[in-house]
Amino acid sequence: MGKSKRNKVISLTKTTKKTKTFKEELITKIREHIDKYENLFVFSHNNMRTNPFRDIQQTFNDSKFFLGKNKVMQLALGKSEEDEYKKNAHLISEVISSPKIQEN
Repeated sequence: MGKSKRNKVISLTKTTKKTKTFKEELITKIREHIDKYENLFVFSHNNMRTNPFRDIQQTFNDSKFFLGKNKVMQLALGKSEEDEYKKNAHLISEVISSPKIQEN
């Protein structure tokens, strides 16, 4: 009897997973910019498209935006007071881990 065609796993996406080196580079970039900039802001968005994000980037053209997984950004800042990169960076890490999304 032949193979069943129903049990095939079909990937619907053509994207590849991020490698460990990519994540390590993101962590080092975040840490470099923490040293460079005076302030750090965290914001969340729900289904933001390219054009609204471009408008935000143009408004804050002297700033740097990082988009990545929450856990990777937490590692860059430090999850606890013992392993934080800069003073009080673990407080920002706590905000990243538990976003408060308000539905209107």
